[in-house]
Amino acid sequence: MRFSLVSLCLATLTTATPASKTGLTDQWKDFSNTCTDLTLLNDGRTLGAACTDNQSKGIFSTFELALCVGMDYKTCELDWSYLGKFTNYCSNCTLKGSSLHCTCDGGRSGPHNSSLDLNQNIGNDDALLGERGVLCPY
Repeated sequence: MRFSLVSLCLATLTTATPASKTGLTDQWKDFSNTCTDLTLLNDGRTLGAACTDNQSKGIFSTFELALCVGMDYKTCELDWSYLGKFTNYCSNCTLKGSSLHCTCDGGRSGPHNSSLDLNQNIGNDDALLGERGVLCPY
């Protein structure tokens, strides 16, 4: 019985429709295509933007960057990271288009300027900014 159940699970996994064909992978990126007036709030921890909903209305939406953006300790670069808390290590953050630019603590090597394109993993779903659900704990 166990063998049959495992075989069934494996068969289901191998025949499932790839996410790229369902559009799910594209939903959670390129938010700046449908959002304007991008801004940083709460000392740079939160992204705010006016995003269009399914009826093409502009609605202000926010997204907690500190839950998904961290800093790679080896390179001192901003990076996608579960519970990243980048604001513990980076400051003076600004937005240039959809890119987050910060000065991060490089330890002995001193401050390090870093940037991360937020379009890589943040999307707009009916005027709600969100992430693919892999990097953020919600």
